Amino acid sequence: VFTWTSRDAEADQLVMWEAPTSEYSESSRQIRANVQFATAGKGSKVFLLTSPGPSEGKTTILSNLAIALAQTGKRVIAVDGDLRRPTVHRRFRIKGRETGLSNFLSEPDLPLDDVVVSTDIEGVSIIAAGPIPPNPSELLGSPRMAVLLEQLAEQYDAVFVDSPPTLMAADAPVIAAQVQEAIVVVDGRK
Repeated sequence: VFTWTSRDAEADQLVMWEAPTSEYSESSRQIRANVQFATAGKGSKVFLLTSPGPSEGKTTILSNLAIALAQTGKRVIAVDGDLRRPTVHRRFRIKGRETGLSNFLSEPDLPLDDVVVSTDIEGVSIIAAGPIPPNPSELLGSPRMAVLLEQLAEQYDAVFVDSPPTLMAADAPVIAAQVQEAIVVVDGRK
């Protein structure tokens, strides 16, 4: 349980990177500790982050949690599984998202290295969403998505997958069936 939401900081702010001594950064470290405690001994590496509705802070939490974990020496990748309204690339100030998850899932010969992007933050990489596809749920539920998550779990210490809100699209439950853990971010003020 945590009390920090995206409204507490500027939109799109990476507080763990830009203000590492702030109370919001400490909240991110608390979330990191809670996740580590909740998954201790399980070997969990692949996490879905979702929320019931829009603008509840899931992408902000995902981004800062990825940084908090990377600051402990872990290799982390954030995958933008929100193929409807992607924002992970903006959070990490990646200019384009021309090639990303939707490309990897729909192009069987596309190598993983072509979609993984390093960020300015040591230990954190991302996979942007790529072009918005006409069939997000089908792509996210494809066998290629399962293969991707397995490959990433072999290469990284933690894989965080962003998704659309659960009440807005079927995508989050589709992704949830392929990950080890789900983190649901809820706006406590609603």
